[in-house]
Amino acid sequence: MNARLQAIANLITKNTVVADIGTDHAYLPIDLILSGRISRAIASDIGKGPLATARANVTAHGLTEQIALRLGSGLAPYQLEEVDIFVIAGMGGHTIAEILAEDVAKARAARYLILQPMQNRPFLRQYLYDNAYRIDSEVIAQEGSKYYHILKVVAQSAQKPSKFDLTFGVNVVKDDNYYSYLEHSIQQKNKLADQLKSAGKTAEYKRLVDQIEQLKGALNVRNR
Repeated sequence: MNARLQAIANLITKNTVVADIGTDHAYLPIDLILSGRISRAIASDIGKGPLATARANVTAHGLTEQIALRLGSGLAPYQLEEVDIFVIAGMGGHTIAEILAEDVAKARAARYLILQPMQNRPFLRQYLYDNAYRIDSEVIAQEGSKYYHILKVVAQSAQKPSKFDLTFGVNVVKDDNYYSYLEHSIQQKNKLADQLKSAGKTAEYKRLVDQIEQLKGALNVRNR
């Protein structure tokens, strides 16, 4: 598996029942079964094509008894308290929030959620706080120049995150990937700051410079 899916797999508690929402090729549940981490999973997808691909992969690995496949949107294909962990990965933050909002009882009945938004991460973090979910930990996986944030979430109220944490991560595991992400973010925002300064957008430039300084402060913690 790639680094993103491996980081998700590492957050799965052994001997749980896992549901992979938007499974696509079913790589995650297949790996979880083959590695012996779990013995049963359910994989679902809204599209018939991706589900057919998932079914072919599951069959090729001889796992039709351990991995159930279901067609449907979000948490709709699942019964209340049927699974321990919902994995919702590879979607936008707005889409993930919509999935949780459509089936609140099912989402909150899970032991925990693994969420991996591709975009709109600050929006999703704010949604989780506003709806009494706590980000227990946040892991960053790196693939080349891309960074993926993987959130382990429980249905409990949480202390209000700072604006910085809402933007860059709540309870982030501070490993090499995290500090590499900070360095990458500083580089990207420096480029944008130069553009804003050249365009005479003083207020936006100052706000961005303040954010860059916060990122540098977080990065400096590594060297203390």
